[in-house]
Amino acid sequence: MAASWKEDLSFTDRSTNIFDLVKELKKQTTPPDNVLGEAQRLEQDCLDRAATKAEYDAFCITTIRSLLHKSASPEPAQDHLPPHLPPSNHPPIGPYQNPHHLTTTLNSTLYKAVDPTVTPSRLVCLKLTTLPAHPPHNPHLESHILSTLPPHPHILPYLSHFTEPSPATFILVTPYFPLSYADYLIPSRFPSHPLSFHRLVLHQVTSALAHLHSHNILHRDIKPSNIHLSQLHPPHAILIDFSISYTSSSPSLTTETPTHLHHEIGTSSYRAPELLFGSRSYNNGVDLWALGCIVAQVLRGGEELFDGGEMGTELGLISSMFRTLGTPGADNWEESGECPDWGKMGFVEFPRRGWGEVLEEEGRDGTYKEGVELVGKLLNWNSRQRLKAEEAVKHPFLQVSEEEVEVLKQR
Repeated sequence: MAASWKEDLSFTDRSTNIFDLVKELKKQTTPPDNVLGEAQRLEQDCLDRAATKAEYDAFCITTIRSLLHKSASPEPAQDHLPPHLPPSNHPPIGPYQNPHHLTTTLNSTLYKAVDPTVTPSRLVCLKLTTLPAHPPHNPHLESHILSTLPPHPHILPYLSHFTEPSPATFILVTPYFPLSYADYLIPSRFPSHPLSFHRLVLHQVTSALAHLHSHNILHRDIKPSNIHLSQLHPPHAILIDFSISYTSSSPSLTTETPTHLHHEIGTSSYRAPELLFGSRSYNNGVDLWALGCIVAQVLRGGEELFDGGEMGTELGLISSMFRTLGTPGADNWEESGECPDWGKMGFVEFPRRGWGEVLEEEGRDGTYKEGVELVGKLLNWNSRQRLKAEEAVKHPFLQVSEEEVEVLKQR
């Protein structure tokens, strides 16, 4: 079996990984003399260590990411640390040992670290937010949502939280899931996995959304990078990052109300039109629009449906929506009158296009056409007419057969 999957590994699979490694090696402070040769060596090492295609994919992604965060100075060897996590010069964070920096955003810094309080020790993700947080980011509400929400197999589990006094920092502790679904939607990598892989991920994410919405929770930042994978074959999706989520059931933890919500939420290409025109009383339709954008992205081979331009501006995104779908009006966007900023400026009247034309369904198979239908039901200008998550999870496009799952297990 091991030899078989390596024999079936395509030239495109390997060359794509080598190309990505070359790009990151060139960015290093001191690039190797033979960049291509080093990239080929690293890729071959991933292949040699892997027992399955899933491990090969994971090793390649981990190697690429390690180059992104590579330290300029060598780190001392510490044999007592887990072999899967190199030693770090960073001091412990609370009881968590050997923290490694993952990423820093405008509001938080994330580390992976070893949790020695359990046996065997495990890797956790530490999310550090300096207080007071900038709204709509709300670490107290995020922790409350995750700690009180009934468990769901595709929603980030809560482990604990604590604070540190100087500077005042809120620290959320969750399991560490290294694989981001966004990495599998990069157009150059997209052909490496069959459509059933993505349909299964989307089914799981839709199930997670249905669970959230049934408990009156809006995620408000659905996008591929907020979907992580705990395993690859078959994929097991985990919805993460509830830092700007909202629920009206905990009014003491937020200044927002159902009629006065923050509208500067979400991420450019996945933001719903009502947000772009200033709605402060939107509903869970903002999550459903973002989900529809991801479904469309899958159908387009990883290419985003809408584009806010290099600066990700609201006007750029509005223009992209109108160019792609046609300029809406009161006849097909009845809710536009509820948006405070609608009508404040005029727009070019782009011709309206059906989803079959937008997503080029002519000549495609039945499964693809089912995906087009699902996109059309999610990306409705009117938020209250979008297909609910509990309905979308039953849509034919998201039904992955047992036979398809078995095939995914063998990849």
